[in-house]
Amino acid sequence: MATPAFPALRASPCARHPDPAVRCAAAGHERIGRAFGPIMALWFLALAAMGISGVLRHPTVLIALDPIYGLKFLVFGGAKGFSCSAAFSYA
Repeated sequence: MATPAFPALRASPCARHPDPAVRCAAAGHERIGRAFGPIMALWFLALAAMGISGVLRHPTVLIALDPIYGLKFLVFGGAKGFSCSAAFSYA
């Protein structure tokens, strides 16, 4: 899961732990979370923008969401349909 860990660490007893090494680790995780949280947000926004622009350029890709299309491929796809159904059953 790609979520910043610093809110959970702030609520954890690690910040009040008597061992300085544990407190240092908690503070390190918090700094990493603060640094990479905005980077992760930008990354996911960039992925969303590219995905939306791709769908807008080629809206026919939405056909893949239709379950009837998938069933037709599995039933009438021959060896390809069989191998795909086997791959999905083991996933």
